[in-house]
Amino acid sequence: MLLHDPEVHVRQQSLMVISHLILNDMLKLKGEIVDICMLLEDSDDRIKEQVKLFLHELHSKGGHIIYNLFPKAITRLSKEFESLTREEFENIAKNLLTYIKLDSQNQ
Repeated sequence: MLLHDPEVHVRQQSLMVISHLILNDMLKLKGEIVDICMLLEDSDDRIKEQVKLFLHELHSKGGHIIYNLFPKAITRLSKEFESLTREEFENIAKNLLTYIKLDSQNQ
């Protein structure tokens, strides 16, 4: 997938296009949230910030999207990305949990 390309520019542009498609309801988000969240551990700070902005915008759309995708995301992270360190896994999970906590506080 282009989100894991070695070139920073390719990852950045791919994230921008995918984010646009998802946030404008042109692409339905399922397990792909993991591929996007993996970029929270990217070497480029701009990409990390772009992912955080995407998650914020996704959460702002309502509908508990992140809450509903969380179990699938954690399962996929633990099974498919064995190269993740414990610290990286925890960072990704904490970022997602932030939005789940916000959802539960608003109920």
